[in-house]
Amino acid sequence: MHRCLDPEGWDWDAGTHLLACLVDSVRWLQWSKTEDAQQGMNVPQLLPRPHDQDQAGSQQDGMDLDAAMQWLVQKNGPR
Repeated sequence: MHRCLDPEGWDWDAGTHLLACLVDSVRWLQWSKTEDAQQGMNVPQLLPRPHDQDQAGSQQDGMDLDAAMQWLVQKNGPR
C-alpha cells in the first residue's frame, strides 16, 4: 500500500537518505579542494531526493484538508 501512496519515494528509508547526504558531503569536500572551488565555479549538484521538484515542476499537487473532507463525504456520505 505504501508503494501506491508514495510511488516516487516508497523505497527511501532513513539509511538511504543518510547515504545520499554522505555522498553529497564527500562530493562537496572533494570539490572544495579544486581550482574551481577557489573561483566559485562548477559547484557539485546534490543527489536528487524523492519529492524534490524538478525544473519542469512536475511534482503533483495535493488537496487541502477541507477539500479532502468534502471528497470523503461525497464518496461515503455523512457519518
